[in-house]
Amino acid sequence: MKLFDINNPRHIEILREELAKIPQLLREYNEDSIWASMSEDDRWDAISSVSDDDGPDLADKYVGRVWDNIPDDITDRIDLSDYKLASSDLGGRTNLRAIESFKRKDPAAQRVIDAFLKRVGRSDFNKITVKQSYQLLSAIHKSSESGAPTNTFNVPGINPYDQPGGKPSSGKMGGKWTGD
Repeated sequence: MKLFDINNPRHIEILREELAKIPQLLREYNEDSIWASMSEDDRWDAISSVSDDDGPDLADKYVGRVWDNIPDDITDRIDLSDYKLASSDLGGRTNLRAIESFKRKDPAAQRVIDAFLKRVGRSDFNKITVKQSYQLLSAIHKSSESGAPTNTFNVPGINPYDQPGGKPSSGKMGGKWTGD
């Protein structure tokens, strides 16, 4: 059984689609570029997490090296996804745009951003990681009154039956459907 038939137009189309995805995949998770963008403290933490016994010794030895010069048995145990810059990730860029929007709308958001950057040891807003972008956006949501979602069913003084959907039905069938 042939898995790929060069004469089959559908197989050629699938091959083109898969080849078009390669550059995007290389940009999304490139360990070399993530390692190069990490601070020495982040590198030390990442290598130290590899093993409880050898971690600090390995960190002292490999922090200054290029990712490809670190032995594979060590790099295979390091998860760099927590250290990926938000500006190089789709979700991270979305978070950065949302944070910028909050910053323009609410001057108090800038104080939250400055305090967060100081806490994580970053000097530039665009140097935060994906994980940190989620944390920062969450902190801004919590501090912003306008960004906090409200649940109308738990707010005093609001009758949920006045909301779209109206009162529950009470027909012969006895259903309690309130609509969409």
